[in-house]
Amino acid sequence: MCVCKQHPKVRFLWAHAGGVLGPDHSAGILKECNNVWIELSARDPNHYGGLLDDAGKLRKGWHDIIIRHPDRFMVGTDPVWNAHQVNRWYEADEGWKHYTKFITFHRKWLKELPDEVEEKVRLKNALSFFKIELDE
Repeated sequence: MCVCKQHPKVRFLWAHAGGVLGPDHSAGILKECNNVWIELSARDPNHYGGLLDDAGKLRKGWHDIIIRHPDRFMVGTDPVWNAHQVNRWYEADEGWKHYTKFITFHRKWLKELPDEVEEKVRLKNALSFFKIELDE
């Protein structure tokens, strides 16, 4: 049994989701567990890729699952750079130097979504998940 089903009152954020798994696997998780949200930060050109096609457009499978579940996706990034190199405890991570590149990557494909979905994935879903209210 999935951990999300064993703990139905826990809200899970699948950070860096997908990795080597694609939209079909992610769709199965969303279908089985309504307490899981998917965060796509590891899907950039320097890590797992697969989010965009060769023309730089959001792949149909990812587009379709995001459209079907617009309240369950979010994006972000972290300061990790060269994540494939292990045991880097002895040197500072330089990921913040690449932050603009990662965020620009995500902003580009987000523009392919309908405005309401784009806003949810880019901002509103994270605010809701973390229970943050903005003063407007």
